[in-house]
Amino acid sequence: MQDAFTARFARNFEAISKDEQTLLWEKRVAVLGCGGLGGYVVEYLCRFGAGRFTVCDGDVFEPSNLNRQLLCTEKTIGQNKAEAAKARISAINNAASVTVFSERMTAENAAVILRECDVAVCALDTVSARRILAEVAGALRIPVILGAIAGWCGQVAVLRPGERLLDLLYLAGEEHGEETVLGNLSFTAAFCAALQASETAKLLLGRPSALRGGEVLQFDLLQQLFEKINLC
Repeated sequence: MQDAFTARFARNFEAISKDEQTLLWEKRVAVLGCGGLGGYVVEYLCRFGAGRFTVCDGDVFEPSNLNRQLLCTEKTIGQNKAEAAKARISAINNAASVTVFSERMTAENAAVILRECDVAVCALDTVSARRILAEVAGALRIPVILGAIAGWCGQVAVLRPGERLLDLLYLAGEEHGEETVLGNLSFTAAFCAALQASETAKLLLGRPSALRGGEVLQFDLLQQLFEKINLC
């Protein structure tokens, strides 16, 4: 078993130690939303070696998801996104543990969904859901990796327990960001998810994040611009 484990992750060992790889396998990450961002996050973290997942999404795939959502294919149209995430994880590594919530996260079920999780990745598509996640994760002392995209642009931040970063990112009563105007592109989603996955990996391994409290990394893939902004 150990030989198989070493062989599977052999290409990781120049970047992380075998002890870190084992630690990663024992950690649980929650991916909230398994569409444009969440599908790629699941892919990256599973291949990197995360061993325990909680995936949550109450939506099903529809044709408009085909332009950007990794888990959406013509065959998965109509399927629940969280169930598709579990199938993808199992196809990559059937030894990984996956807990599925094929329902929307709410104030009533959030604590149950996040139970025993070490890090939560936010790929939710409404601001109200993001606020619920931030509130409940904060109470449980779970850090949240935020990500959002709009057209060619996106942003990533690390929300630590007790921080009120969402109040600085979104106006009161705001439900959606600029994606409703600028759209969502496949490579923007993949790039943003890669940043989210890398920040998640660092937290799971106990390595320092490149993003301090109140900092947001913004990127523009059209102009190839990247900037850290301190909102505090």
